[in-house]
Amino acid sequence: MRAELTVSSIGSIPEPIEGLEMQGELLRIEDLELGKVADYEHVFGCGNVITGKGNLVASRRHSAQVAKYLTQKIAASANGGRAPETTARLLEKVRARQRAVGFDGDYRAWIERVRPEGFA
Repeated sequence: MRAELTVSSIGSIPEPIEGLEMQGELLRIEDLELGKVADYEHVFGCGNVITGKGNLVASRRHSAQVAKYLTQKIAASANGGRAPETTARLLEKVRARQRAVGFDGDYRAWIERVRPEGFA
């Protein structure tokens, strides 16, 4: 499915992200069933960020549930229900974060630079 932004975290707990409140080692979530991140209307988490590390079956099930919800939500409204200026502000935050972590647009090259030693 195409999306403006997808942040992948495979088999791990989230690293803190400035502006997103944590509750212990997980993000602070308003709606566990839908993975809605507290204080953000259009930010959702799924899988381990909700269920915790080590819960692969529960994480997969939850990810599918959130993906289904978001797919239906986006399909039901033009432009994902966002005003163009909201999208522009969000994209600028994404670009700022990408710059902060040294991402230059080449995903494969970036992964090679930031992958911890011993990971293939």
